[in-house]
Amino acid sequence: MFVQGFCSRWCASGKEVYRFQPETLTVYQGDTVNIVFVNPEDDAHTFVLPAFHVALALPAQATPTTHFVASSTGIFPFICDIPSHVPYMAGSLVVLPDNDARPSPFAHLFKRTLPFSR
Repeated sequence: MFVQGFCSRWCASGKEVYRFQPETLTVYQGDTVNIVFVNPEDDAHTFVLPAFHVALALPAQATPTTHFVASSTGIFPFICDIPSHVPYMAGSLVVLPDNDARPSPFAHLFKRTLPFSR
């Protein structure tokens, strides 16, 4: 996940635009979520996800990682808590109920059987 886009893609008046990419992460309840951040630029950032007690420094030109268990369902905001980055570097973690990950008991009804031929 890019912490900050490359300037060739995310520039405004010659300035870099801070953002998380992607801005929305979707997982299932009970998943162990492993995130690798890529910060190729010279500015440090943070990743703060209060609902899961995650607060991680994202140093310049580094690839820090974090992991946690998505124990609750819902939509949870995350931000970079550096004051001048807060309005721009924000996103959401969407945690779906675990039962949404299970295959439907009716899935076999939708499989198409092809006739045997030689």
